[in-house]
Amino acid sequence: MLKKTNFHFKAYITKMRYEYKTYSIDYDYDNSNKNDTVLFLHGWRGDKKSFEVTKNLLKNKYNMLSISFPPNGSGTIPLELSDFVCITKNILDLHNIKNIFVICHSFGFRIALLLHNQYQIIKKLVVTSGAGIRLKQSFFQKLQRNMIKVFLKDKKRSSYFYNKFASTDYKSLSPIDQTTFKNIVNVDLNYCLNDLKMPLLLFWGQKDKETSVKVAKFIKRKLENAKLVIKKDAGHFAYIVYNFEFNKLCIDFLSKKECIT
Repeated sequence: MLKKTNFHFKAYITKMRYEYKTYSIDYDYDNSNKNDTVLFLHGWRGDKKSFEVTKNLLKNKYNMLSISFPPNGSGTIPLELSDFVCITKNILDLHNIKNIFVICHSFGFRIALLLHNQYQIIKKLVVTSGAGIRLKQSFFQKLQRNMIKVFLKDKKRSSYFYNKFASTDYKSLSPIDQTTFKNIVNVDLNYCLNDLKMPLLLFWGQKDKETSVKVAKFIKRKLENAKLVIKKDAGHFAYIVYNFEFNKLCIDFLSKKECIT
């Protein structure tokens, strides 16, 4: 289990830019003095524009905060998942934002899970193709996983494994960002589900190969307050393929209207 970490950091705001360790973080904060703020957390290698259409539809009712997380080519040290949470919380604190609605995709769900586990500040949560939850494995799956862990302890073999079997996206990362990626994907956040007492909307693609729809069904079974929408012919970016429906669901869900189950 990850614990709260207090980092020493240099912070200032100039044209919505935040300095964290060796990283320069771009973000947008549309503060129209509304009662509620929606925080957008993008997927891995996404940016603050990943939910641009959704933001435009919600901005008349809510303040908007969207952050472009690393990797962004600016850092010189690897990061842990707790660093991403720290970046988010520090920016929230800079603007004195206490409680939030969150809309997140894939990797962004990891940040949301740990953020709420540490600070209990999310009032409503929309998750599309969320990552970070590990399903129960069979004996042979566990054995295979343990064998891979032993294999990867050797740096030469580890380098060979990732170069041979890793995705194109992983291979295109710098060595620093590859380390950050491995630090993130190795964190099991199942324990954080127990903290999700707020209303949840889950929006998933049946054909999602990155974060299986089984994860969505697992969360739905575990949390009585979760509503699940599955699009049969969509994959990992169901929220883009079915952008109109996704946005309508978000609007209704955040405004406390009945949601499709």
